Amino acid sequence: MKTVSTLLFIAIFLATGFGINAQKTAETARQTEEKKEESNYGRTPAEYYPFGKFTKPYKRFFLDPLEYRGYGRNLPEPANVESVKIGFLGPIAPTVSVATGGPSHEQNLGRKMLQGAELAIEQANEKGGYAGYRNGKIPYELVVRNDNGLWGASGNEIIHLAYKDDVRAILGTIDGANSHITIRVALKIEIPVMNTGDTDPTFTETAIPWVFRCISDDRQQGYLLVDYLYRKLGLKRVGIIRSSNRYGRFGVREIRDGSRRLGHPIILEMAYNLGIDDFSKIAEHKDELDGKIYGIEPGNDGNRLIQKMIDDDAFGLKGFEVVESSEQGMLAQVARSVKRKEAVVFLGWEPHPMNANFDMTYLSGGDDWFGPDYGGATVYTNVRKGYTSDCPNVGQLLSNLKFSLKMENEIMGAILDDGKEPNDAAAAWLKANPGVLDGWLAGVATIDGQDGLPAVKKHLGL
Repeated sequence: MKTVSTLLFIAIFLATGFGINAQKTAETARQTEEKKEESNYGRTPAEYYPFGKFTKPYKRFFLDPLEYRGYGRNLPEPANVESVKIGFLGPIAPTVSVATGGPSHEQNLGRKMLQGAELAIEQANEKGGYAGYRNGKIPYELVVRNDNGLWGASGNEIIHLAYKDDVRAILGTIDGANSHITIRVALKIEIPVMNTGDTDPTFTETAIPWVFRCISDDRQQGYLLVDYLYRKLGLKRVGIIRSSNRYGRFGVREIRDGSRRLGHPIILEMAYNLGIDDFSKIAEHKDELDGKIYGIEPGNDGNRLIQKMIDDDAFGLKGFEVVESSEQGMLAQVARSVKRKEAVVFLGWEPHPMNANFDMTYLSGGDDWFGPDYGGATVYTNVRKGYTSDCPNVGQLLSNLKFSLKMENEIMGAILDDGKEPNDAAAAWLKANPGVLDGWLAGVATIDGQDGLPAVKKHLGL
């Protein structure tokens, strides 16, 4: 009997033990699954990870939220509260662009965001307001402040919301620059901020415990679009046409990278043509041009003429900036813009290698400033009086010679860009364009009276 009891006890113990172990196993599996779900950014599929096929990051610091250990955890809830105030911060009045100083489109977005916030407050109050406060029905109240698009204004408005308006949290933010100012102030004053409009991926990567977002960021939206393009639609060859500015460039970056990681690199990326072919069309694209016209060294006549146009508000250019540096500095900026497939307005002239290196459009409409025919000039060959009569053979050669701008651009490029000696650059150009010799040497003889054309071709190895 004793033996039977012992065996029964052991059996019960084993069954209970197995049950406990099973529960622990299930709990461990659940925690593992939750950990797995939290181990990527916004549930991003593994195949979209940068360098995900080759390596893993040492630490994903922004995936591990910081624990708030401040004194606010222990503060009692305030007494005599008539309403729970929620702040709103966004561009709801006509603003200026941080990038260009011109009119901004952001107030249109801000007003829609404000409508959403007002609707949310209305719905929350219809459900009883802040019902958890001592079982009372205290309404939420929206306190609205405008973010006028200047960096310092965001910080000032948050201070007003937190200390003068006594709000408990803040909704809003759109522009990336202003948003980052916002969260830095929020970090110091320890007020919750819910981002409802800014899609900058780095907004929440600051790992501030009381900063949140309720909108997918650019990275997540890019990955979603990539998934839709290749897995939903089954496309194989995709090209990108985007806006001609840094927002367009950064906006498609994740799409471009995600496409490559899935084995479908973007076959073409280009910015849409702004159609600027006249001075009168510059101002309407101020945002895309960042409000800048690039010149060369300070004091140059070309820079001076452009600045005079801006000062006189010719073609509506008031507010543009002439960026002065040097010829090489200007051309370096042009090269960066071309590489990024962005439009750029700069001081150009020919002959110069820039005309062969870049697809340039000379603007019409500037005759009153730069002179007729796009500020063009004619170069003549001068000799002393009677020289062509005294040396008719040389005179014939000089009369025949006609240099095109295209020719001079290419030869200058060989000298300045490729480092060739002038004689070598000229000889190489003639070998590549032998047809010009027919006109240049028509009626021209060698020193011994022979036809000059065959002699020159022989010398050049043609």
